[in-house]
Amino acid sequence: MKAFSSSILVTIGLMAMSFSTLAPGLKFEKTLHNFGDKVKQHQPVSCEFKFTNDGAEPLLITNVKPSCGCTTPEWPKEPIMPGQSGVIKAEYNAEKLGAFHKTIEVTSNATETPLSLTIKGSVIEASLVDTEDKKPPKLELNK
Repeated sequence: MKAFSSSILVTIGLMAMSFSTLAPGLKFEKTLHNFGDKVKQHQPVSCEFKFTNDGAEPLLITNVKPSCGCTTPEWPKEPIMPGQSGVIKAEYNAEKLGAFHKTIEVTSNATETPLSLTIKGSVIEASLVDTEDKKPPKLELNK
């Protein structure tokens, strides 16, 4: 009886390993985007997270959920075939002054799910960004 139950466990383990190699994969080029410390207030900013299906089956992203309503994601609704790439776009509504750190949860049919993407930065008044960008040019003396 012990030999029979051991062989069943080995068979189940081998089947699980074979299914995981046939599953779709979700590999991101980056999982963090830093907008920096000069995000202009009242001007939304966006970034893209590029990913590849590095598995053997079509990848389907079933949901992309931001941590708050100030972040709006866009993602492909059609299956991503093995070896193909796609993009998840995240737009942050920069209304509130100060630092932000937001996550975006990506759920798919890949073996490791959900995955988290992160955006961060700091929002300052637009007038402060404009004055810093308009520094007077350096004068050079003719010799």
